[in-house]
Amino acid sequence: MFAKKLQEILGSSGRGWKVRAAKLLNITRPTLDRYLQFDAEGRMDRIPSRHLATVGIELQDLSDTSPRFEIKKTPYDMVNLFAAGLCKLQEHIDRYGHILSPYPTSLIQGLNLAAALNIERETSYPTHLSDLITCASQNIFQWCPEYGEGEQAESFFAAQLLNDGEVTVDCIAMAGLATRDAEEEFYQVLLCSGQIPPDTFFREFS
Repeated sequence: MFAKKLQEILGSSGRGWKVRAAKLLNITRPTLDRYLQFDAEGRMDRIPSRHLATVGIELQDLSDTSPRFEIKKTPYDMVNLFAAGLCKLQEHIDRYGHILSPYPTSLIQGLNLAAALNIERETSYPTHLSDLITCASQNIFQWCPEYGEGEQAESFFAAQLLNDGEVTVDCIAMAGLATRDAEEEFYQVLLCSGQIPPDTFFREFS
């Protein structure tokens, strides 16, 4: 249904239609391919509502009527929070010779946002520092192709957050793009999925 709607809007299903579809939705090709896979598997509820609306599909049209909470923050925000957190960790190591406890707020928020996105989108973003360090030594497009959807992503899409165990110049620049309140996003997803009781959520955030 999603693919068919896209093809109807574009007026073609011939060669190159996916490139034009990704441009229409302002997403990367890997992200489009994942959405098309969701469509083929009958899991269009995994596609963000704003992209469904672009092709004329409303959430009410979907068979899954269970309550959902769509995370407002994105993988772009997540990676920027990771950058900010890693910069803080670098400061701790340079000043004290080791990582302080607890982790920097931005790092915790990034890991929480990653966990929330993994629940909503069935992705596998790093949710532990050890996994993040592994990913951070790779180009961003390799482990988070969705980062390319961000407002200023073009400058950093091929960047690495870490090089030889130290934060990069790009990582420092990305740290300034970080946003906050990822933890509340995480708990809202848990609340809507029934994994925590409402009183726990309101105790944490009231």
